[in-house]
Amino acid sequence: MSKKFIAHGVEEEDDAVDCEGLLQVCEALSKVLELPLAAFGDLQNNFLCFDFDGSGMLEVNEVYKVVKHQLRQYRKTLGGETAVVNMPFRTLTQAGFTVYKELGRGSQGVAKLAKDPTGREFCVKCLKKDTMSAAGIEELQEEFQTLQLLAHDNIAQVFEIFQDAQFYYMVGEPYHGGDFMTLTQRAKEQQVPMTEDWWRGIFRQCAEALEFMHEQSMMHCDIKEPNIMIKSRDFRQPEVVVIDFGVCRAMVTAPNGMPGGTPGYMPPETIQQRKWLPRGDVFCLGVTFIQVLLDKSPPTGPRTTATPGGIFVEGCQTIQDIFNATITRRAAQKWPDASYQTAPRVG
Repeated sequence: MSKKFIAHGVEEEDDAVDCEGLLQVCEALSKVLELPLAAFGDLQNNFLCFDFDGSGMLEVNEVYKVVKHQLRQYRKTLGGETAVVNMPFRTLTQAGFTVYKELGRGSQGVAKLAKDPTGREFCVKCLKKDTMSAAGIEELQEEFQTLQLLAHDNIAQVFEIFQDAQFYYMVGEPYHGGDFMTLTQRAKEQQVPMTEDWWRGIFRQCAEALEFMHEQSMMHCDIKEPNIMIKSRDFRQPEVVVIDFGVCRAMVTAPNGMPGGTPGYMPPETIQQRKWLPRGDVFCLGVTFIQVLLDKSPPTGPRTTATPGGIFVEGCQTIQDIFNATITRRAAQKWPDASYQTAPRVG
């Protein structure tokens, strides 16, 4: 299946289709590929999932994404999980990197700080092979290629990807300012006045990063404080960067059928429908904004009844005061019809 075929099937003057147009494209594809129409899934639901700008129309890239996603899901139902891994095979040492510090660990692997022979620093994300599905590997390669072509100042930059016997490695920029978990504390230590304009500048960068992702028909699905970092140690004019975007897999579900993400940040409709919509990222961003403003970010690590994660399940009594003063009132609405469809403008 090629994007050219999809583009040929999108015959509207503005190169976009509505839900009926998506059905026609899938009907044409089902004949060419000799597949049942059911292979393309619930088209009405999928249309909503890939309508990234909330316009009620899908552009060529969005149609391509939804069709490819559904065919991948259909392949899984048939027992086909084989992905072609097209990346160089070499160790970190062979690639010229000397690791000298561990930055953090997650469910998929570990992040390390390394230097190349010139002394330049890099952040190397080491992803365990035994924790990644074939579809996840395929997505990893696609996201890496996309980020190389479509760079943004507020999205983590990646430079190369390779593998050895145990890990997939993704090499990117290092960020020394910490994440949003320590933003307020570090700003206070530098005696930075945390004025309304200061916060507005930070939140504007977050919204612009989210807007860029959605323009590329991609979702993050796990926006939260640990995944938003500050580039340098200068907190007077902090530069924001969203991380863990290169390995995000929009709409991928766990074996139990639940969507990926962090409970407490995920909007109710994502949990109920077991699908991510683009506006779900906006909801997560709204939760993050509120928690950072209140300095009430939950601890990282395993969730408990005392620290479930996400301000809406912590019962904070001052949410309404924040709602009345910020754009997060709509961004963090619990129900989709009342929330922002796309990243809100800040400032």
